[in-house]
Amino acid sequence: RTVGGWGSSRKRGLKRMLQKDQHRRKEEFEKDLLEMFEQNPKMEVKVADLDDAIKEFLLTIPQGDSRKVLEELAKVSFRKVKNRRRYIMGVMKRRLRELGQLVETPGTGKQQLEQKKMNLEEEKREITVARNYEDGQWHEVHVV
Repeated sequence: RTVGGWGSSRKRGLKRMLQKDQHRRKEEFEKDLLEMFEQNPKMEVKVADLDDAIKEFLLTIPQGDSRKVLEELAKVSFRKVKNRRRYIMGVMKRRLRELGQLVETPGTGKQQLEQKKMNLEEEKREITVARNYEDGQWHEVHVV
């Protein structure tokens, strides 16, 4: 075992390949982004609106889907929008949900509370098995 944690030359080679692939993909993504802005001069979203978090988010999904999300952003109107970055992230997440690439998991606070309420309601509805002694035998009775 080595201090660096990557141990063998095979692991170091895999790490190097992954880094090269990520770098290549990032360059392609930024090139696509610039082309999109050049092709749509009337587009309301600007390069400055796409911060690092938004770019990283788009890099984690398949390229075809990230292009579709960018095309969707080209159509967006920003009238009456106060927080452009948050609005952009919302548009992207909605589009990815439509494409089937984003599965929401309950987060913190309100989402978890809602999930707990739903679970309690399901438990109340599904009081499943009670036993009933009839005719000298035990029978399972399902109560809903």
